[in-house]
Amino acid sequence: MLILCDSHGGVLEYIHDNELLSPHYINCEVVGGATAYGLNNDQSSTRSFLKFSQAIERYPTFDVIGISWAKWIAV
Repeated sequence: MLILCDSHGGVLEYIHDNELLSPHYINCEVVGGATAYGLNNDQSSTRSFLKFSQAIERYPTFDVIGISWAKWIAV
């Protein structure tokens, strides 16, 4: 599972780093300051859309992509 998240995704990164869902594999692309609004803004200071797009290209074998911002997760 590839998780695209803002800085609040640290808990998911902790799960990944400590293999707490073994044998399932979670990888997180954390972009601090990313917002849903910024995804649609080419001038966003975080460039989150570009970074998340590059993560999807780097990990083409993941069959699930999750999105996490602040207090919600969508899979």
